Amino acid sequence: MHQYEIVVPALQSQWLTMHVSMMILGYAALLCGSLLSVALLVITLRKAIRIFSKKNNFLKESFSFVEIQ
Repeated sequence: MHQYEIVVPALQSQWLTMHVSMMILGYAALLCGSLLSVALLVITLRKAIRIFSKKNNFLKESFSFVEIQ
């Protein structure tokens, strides 16, 4: 079995726990921001595709060759 030893003084500091908790909080904020930005891009692109497809149908209907003949 592994015997426990005394930890080096640098790892016994209270600043280590503060540092680790702030790093986790920072990574969580970065992850949330990244996911929200990807979601915004997907929503924006879907709206743009819908608008483009509606305009495309409008052009096809207004310039159909059936009405010209």
